[in-house]
Amino acid sequence: MDYDIISKEDDARISDLAYRKIAALDIQRTPLNYELWYAYFHGQNTELIKRINELSKQEQVLTNELCRDLYNEFVDSTDAQKNVVEQTSDQLKDSLADIMLLIENATSSAQGYGGSLQEATSTLGSAKSIDDIKSVVKSIVAETKEMMVQNKKLEEKLEKSASQVNNLQETLESARKEALTDGLTGIANRKCFDESIERMIDEAHTEDHKLCLLVTDIDFFKKFNDNYGHQVGDQVLKLVANTLVNGIKGRDLAARYGGEEFAIILPETPLSGATKVANGLRERIANKEIINRATDTKLGQITISVGVAEYQPGESIKELIERADQALYKAKDAGRNCVIEAPSPYTKVKKQI
Repeated sequence: MDYDIISKEDDARISDLAYRKIAALDIQRTPLNYELWYAYFHGQNTELIKRINELSKQEQVLTNELCRDLYNEFVDSTDAQKNVVEQTSDQLKDSLADIMLLIENATSSAQGYGGSLQEATSTLGSAKSIDDIKSVVKSIVAETKEMMVQNKKLEEKLEKSASQVNNLQETLESARKEALTDGLTGIANRKCFDESIERMIDEAHTEDHKLCLLVTDIDFFKKFNDNYGHQVGDQVLKLVANTLVNGIKGRDLAARYGGEEFAIILPETPLSGATKVANGLRERIANKEIINRATDTKLGQITISVGVAEYQPGESIKELIERADQALYKAKDAGRNCVIEAPSPYTKVKKQI
């Protein structure tokens, strides 16, 4: 763990709080869970604290799986990717500085060569014999050869530096994508969702476009984990994630919001269109069945419940998400495997089957 220096007393206190929390949640006493709760009680990982507090308010059960997701999203991946970005950025700066130095040296050499040519021209103008002319020409040839050698070396160094810069840029891009990707499902993660919805709502507000948000949850997901284990649960999450991504298009964004919950942003989409998309996704997933390939045993059908909310001009992101969440809860209460539209001041709640 890489935290600011703290006293032994504070370290012992934080460790004790972490162990007590693990015991209270009745989760496994693993290094991962310990580090997660140590980071939470340490108090500096504000995004982690905010997320856990939100889950607590929602009375979400903090299972081993959810703790693992929180760790991957807010502890392990954040620190590792931050180090990669910082190190690569420093290397990129050094490579660019080397290139600038090479260019400065090349400019200096070119200026020196230009001065030699001017001097040679002047000398040629005052040459009084063939030997004088030969001497000047010989000097110009020697200067030219030296300049060609220097240019060749410069070209090789520039090519090497340019290749290094390209590799570093690719590393930075890879780190950026990794920071915005859910490690298990391979789709956008919560961080990407947070950044994207803020940008898309700004665009919707500025350009007067419709925008809708879908919040979806896998029905009875805990039963898959309890009955068949986390590996099957992971496969369910991957299957749902892939189905969601393949069922949207254009600038639409599907993200893993947390645990078995997913969120989909639909820019330039009215409520009716969003509800149609939601039902299409729901039907696609309902038509899939989990099968144990080793035993050819059917493990059950997957269904999802979906809450749909259309952005109202002037409302905050938090308010939009809360309306979509409330619609999702209504979908659960209505029997699951259905889509519920979040009401506006002018419409009533509608169940879509």
